[in-house]
Amino acid sequence: MNYAVILAGGKGIRFWPLSRQEEPKQLLKIFGNYSLLQHTYLRISKIIPARNVYVVTNKDYDEAIRYQLKELGFCLDNIIVEISPKNTAASIGLVAKIIQEKDPDGVMAVFPADHFIKKENVFSAILKKSFALAKLNTMLIFGIKPLRAESAYGYIKINKKVSPLKRIAFKVEKFIEKPKLGLAENLIKQGTVYWNGGIFIWKASVLLEKIKKFMPRLYSVLGEKNKKSLTRKWNALDSVSIDYGIMEKCKDSLYVAPLDCGWTDLGNWNTIDFVLNRDKNKNAIYGDVLTLNTKNTTVWGGHHLVVAMGLKDMIIADTPDALLVCPKEQAQRVSEVVDILKARKRFEYMTPRLVNRPWGRYFVLNDTGRFKTKMVEVEPHRRLSLQLHQRRAEHWIVVEGIAKVTIGNKTYFVKSNESIYVPRGQRHRIENNENHKLTFIEVQTGSYLGEDDIERFEDDFERLKSHKNKN
Repeated sequence: MNYAVILAGGKGIRFWPLSRQEEPKQLLKIFGNYSLLQHTYLRISKIIPARNVYVVTNKDYDEAIRYQLKELGFCLDNIIVEISPKNTAASIGLVAKIIQEKDPDGVMAVFPADHFIKKENVFSAILKKSFALAKLNTMLIFGIKPLRAESAYGYIKINKKVSPLKRIAFKVEKFIEKPKLGLAENLIKQGTVYWNGGIFIWKASVLLEKIKKFMPRLYSVLGEKNKKSLTRKWNALDSVSIDYGIMEKCKDSLYVAPLDCGWTDLGNWNTIDFVLNRDKNKNAIYGDVLTLNTKNTTVWGGHHLVVAMGLKDMIIADTPDALLVCPKEQAQRVSEVVDILKARKRFEYMTPRLVNRPWGRYFVLNDTGRFKTKMVEVEPHRRLSLQLHQRRAEHWIVVEGIAKVTIGNKTYFVKSNESIYVPRGQRHRIENNENHKLTFIEVQTGSYLGEDDIERFEDDFERLKSHKNKN
């Protein structure tokens, strides 16, 4: 049978400030009503049944992924949470072992969660043909026809002296990792290279054979049955990508399946240009934006008016709590900003002020360390978990709607312009049983105001078993 594996553990730091460590780009609804992860799953589910689709992530994103995929009919048992992040060789190998034990002849395709595909019918047709080739013990990688010289992508050079396999796939000659712009231009002129699309197809058993040969330590860990021993050995693994650990070492059995389907790897702010509509001056604009005498500039707004005037080849990304302005040629260096913010212990690298939750959203108005103020919105007929906090108390002031509040064994109905106090250590819940939005102001006070000070007892969104609790 055919299987799919979606890699959804990345932090998306080059898409800061839109993407944050606690809310990475694959979980954001950048295009339409679905997140990038949801788009990826829906695209794959057209040809692979839900029971055969796996998602690999880490404990930080387990909760959000569980909620996002549950509403699409995903089998939640197929969410695989790594013990600790060890790069793509380990995560792909982990799922290959699960599939191989379930189905010795199973063929698996591996997809990043943050790709954009414009021509989904073309994509599906190539995918079906590639699954058939993989049944012949062939290892395939999707190669994207280069549209421009790009130094942010890896390249694959094909061997044209070898006849294509079934007129579909070409023999790999070598990998070229993120060449400089001049070299990339020369490679494209030769007409024998493709971008490395990061999408792989092979039998699970074939991959495990390659891991056994080229990464024997990882192979040994994948076969470990003792949970305590597995954790210890997994944590001791080196962080190695599937490209470096396996693909570059088995070119003799590796083929490229060319793909021309409007593919974009949303790896940094420059790539958004190829997804958004561009105006006559080649500006890519999102949100409430006004441009004057501005050319080839990306402007991401959405929260208030953004005006770009007299600019060329620039990136502007505006969020409620952080603004990025940089030349397009510096887009790859956004990750350095995140590293600096992290070193300085700035919250902006970690958490946005506007945070989405399954029941609605909240916006942090103020956080002094001694008290925190939020504006909280609860969607109609949604409720937060039944929970308690050990180290903080909360004051709730309803400004819109009617809140049903449970504190201990008592229930209260709190209307607009009324308030209620939730003592530290008390079980509590707030819910919106009305047909319109509930909005309230939350003031937290106490010795510790972190989002991880929470113990859940009931939850509507499958979060009781999550590794990291949030409201």
